Amino acid sequence: MPLLAAVLLVAVLCPSRRASAEERYFALFFAHQTPDTRAEEAHTYIEFIRAEFQPNCPPIVVQRDTISWLPANTIVRLRALRPEPGHNFTLEETLELGQGKNIFAWGPYEMTCQAYRFAMARKAQLESGALMYKAIDVIPGQSRYSANCIHGAAEIDPDARRIGQYNIKYGEFATKQAIRHYVSQGFLTNPCLPYDDIYEQLGLEGRCIQRRNDWEPNLVIRTLRPKLRCD
Repeated sequence: MPLLAAVLLVAVLCPSRRASAEERYFALFFAHQTPDTRAEEAHTYIEFIRAEFQPNCPPIVVQRDTISWLPANTIVRLRALRPEPGHNFTLEETLELGQGKNIFAWGPYEMTCQAYRFAMARKAQLESGALMYKAIDVIPGQSRYSANCIHGAAEIDPDARRIGQYNIKYGEFATKQAIRHYVSQGFLTNPCLPYDDIYEQLGLEGRCIQRRNDWEPNLVIRTLRPKLRCD
């Protein structure tokens, strides 16, 4: 009986962590490329993180999901005329593919709950086989059937205008473009503030990843929304 009373007392004094935890959402943007920046060896991908926060406690990462859209055989063919089967790779698989290349990361930046839901729906769409992979997909309307890595990771809102349809970017420049797209769509709550405590929870310390915060809003965004400048 004394043991039961003690357990009940602990339960009253120390309520469940989950009951008082606040859920927040983050996006960690990645790029990898060869030193000579060959387009077929460059890649843009994003890790989405759901974490719980409590006052005076470090955050707890409770869910991680990646959008890393590549050909199923991992061989990017820039001159392919037809779309081919794609595959959404995990972060660990993608980092393995990036071995020997320059790997960059921006963030994690906090994102809105709605943007996180968009990202989870996009991931499910890619993994359902509804879309094919095509490295160069600038034909209007083609995005209904295929996507490259940047369109796969950046176009999470099905109703938004296509990102960079007529701009061919890859590697770090494509990832910076993806961040700007997330900013312009209002997906990120503070795109100049990377959360180091979340990054530390991901087990990426010690990997050959260069963390950066140099995505720099374009001129229009700097003029209209100067608070987003990362000076």
